[in-house]
Amino acid sequence: MSIKIEIIFKNNPKHLRQIYTGFSELAQRGIIDLTVSRKTPFDYDPSSRPVLNVILNEKVKIAYDTMDGFNYIPGTEQQNLDYLETQLENVDFYFKRSYKSGLPISNRHKLLPLGLYYQVTSSNNFAEKFYLYKNKPFKQRIKEYISHKPFIKTSLEKYGYTLNTKPKFSYDAFEYPPNLGLDPMIIFIPKVWSSETAKYDQSKKDRIEVSKMRIDLVIKLKQEFPSIFTGGIISDDPEIHRLYPQYVITDPNKTDRLFYTKLMHNATIGVSTRGLHRSIGNKFTEYIAASKCIVTEKLDFELPGDFEDGKNYLSFEDTSSCIDQIEKLLHDNNLRFEMMKRNYNYYHTYVRPDALVMNSINTVLKKIS
Repeated sequence: MSIKIEIIFKNNPKHLRQIYTGFSELAQRGIIDLTVSRKTPFDYDPSSRPVLNVILNEKVKIAYDTMDGFNYIPGTEQQNLDYLETQLENVDFYFKRSYKSGLPISNRHKLLPLGLYYQVTSSNNFAEKFYLYKNKPFKQRIKEYISHKPFIKTSLEKYGYTLNTKPKFSYDAFEYPPNLGLDPMIIFIPKVWSSETAKYDQSKKDRIEVSKMRIDLVIKLKQEFPSIFTGGIISDDPEIHRLYPQYVITDPNKTDRLFYTKLMHNATIGVSTRGLHRSIGNKFTEYIAASKCIVTEKLDFELPGDFEDGKNYLSFEDTSSCIDQIEKLLHDNNLRFEMMKRNYNYYHTYVRPDALVMNSINTVLKKIS
């Protein structure tokens, strides 16, 4: 049976690129029949929040929510849960990146775990191609592009674009097989923000907490593992540069994402902290894609599939316990290699864009059958 997917295209934020890529890759292989429209989204949310509306087989309404946490509106956690509850009324199924089971809301049976997020694309991603038309009037680019199948090559080439150019942040650029032969190396290159640019008091508090943990960890890792630690702080905040000059990375070549990816491939252990709004961050997923061992701050959200503390990652609560977990990995070759293999398998089953999206489609098809 043909699987028909209609994407209601609203915007192209970085948090949705993985989802767009997944649908595009499945369409390219003929697994789904993909169309793109500019209908009014059924969540009626005019904002730029990274929530995608999709219609399966012309009738099943699905939402893909890649928000960092439960931060839809300025307000309390309960107010944000109330907001989510109203969104659930408009859909049949709601896949959420920052997923928690048992939330005190009605229709929570519609809420399902989406999985890990990272910022990637591919040469087949229709959303990236659509934005190649950004210099043309909106109505004209809609008429010339969205009305066509997303993979018509000639319509782009006549404007001087080629589709066989591999994009800079293609998902397969992060992929790396398990390799126990690598020399021990720990990597942690976190971003630290200024709390003064936060729009709301809760966001300001969140930034302060996340930034403090990240700075403290970089300092501790440099002290404890001076010969095998690679990392430092990335920040646009002049105050961070003033306070921690020896820990801030200032060389623009070393903050380039391609440079970072090559560096990460050579590491054996990736350190991660929670992201804003207690989310599981982008770096965590990149470590999974590269089959790395992971030492991370405790995860607040649930993931699909078999993904466990002690097997796919080791968790910590403070800088001291982080060091203890790293020592555990450094002194246990078998644990390291088993973790690498588990993360390699988990990535290809649950995280790679086409796998993540296909899993969501199969989940829905099973529930409605």
